[in-house]
Amino acid sequence: PGIGLVLVLGPGVGAGENEVGGGKCGPVYHVAFDFEDGPPKIHEHDGDAAQGFGLLLDGRLVCYYDVECDLGDGWEDYAVHRDPEMVRRRALEMGANLLTFAMKGGRDD
Repeated sequence: PGIGLVLVLGPGVGAGENEVGGGKCGPVYHVAFDFEDGPPKIHEHDGDAAQGFGLLLDGRLVCYYDVECDLGDGWEDYAVHRDPEMVRRRALEMGANLLTFAMKGGRDD
């Protein structure tokens, strides 16, 4: 119980006690759409892999933070970043996963 910042999913991360859902099998990445390799890489900045972090409160995911993913870039109008349709679709699908996971209680059980 309590508050803790944990790695929700990152490339090459195995199951560990500080991860939500045991790495790549975390339910937030499979609740509506499948993301086998973790959060989608939406907008390129420096070539690093996308990672997702979460803030847990008594076992419930209450905050999700992505690094090197930029989901919001994929949600913006095409003219802003000119990301391809499939990239923009994956951003929307990951957003749907986050919303669905939250509406189902945000728990990894």
